[in-house]
Amino acid sequence: MSTYRMIRRPSESVMIDGKIRVTLDFIKGNQASVKVEVPRGVLVEREELSEKKRS
Repeated sequence: MSTYRMIRRPSESVMIDGKIRVTLDFIKGNQASVKVEVPRGVLVEREELSEKKRS
């Protein structure tokens, strides 16, 4: 797996493989709201929920 680090401002996006759009919605204190747009049928989960399923 590869890791990419980018600086984004609110409402700026990153496209992944031309099919997945990740947008920084807003920042409030130490939390960020991220919007993820994916093709129908693609599962998107928070990492901690995915880890619970595996254990």
